[in-house]
Amino acid sequence: MVVLDPATGEVLAMVNQPSYNPNDRSQYVAEHYRNRAVTDIFEPGSSFKPFVMAAALEGGGYSPHTIVDTYARRC
Repeated sequence: MVVLDPATGEVLAMVNQPSYNPNDRSQYVAEHYRNRAVTDIFEPGSSFKPFVMAAALEGGGYSPHTIVDTYARRC
């Protein structure tokens, strides 16, 4: 997880899992040392859905009970 300041883009917090103890070489597994919050690719669409819905609710066009069709239709 990465927490940013939306005004400046400053990184406020960052955490990775699984964690490890760098002093205990017996638990060394290469993938545990990767900084997943910085190096892994993710699909931002899913993380933006709550913001899109919040904007829709705030705009007044939708209510908490409105059914939103999210099925992707291909032409």
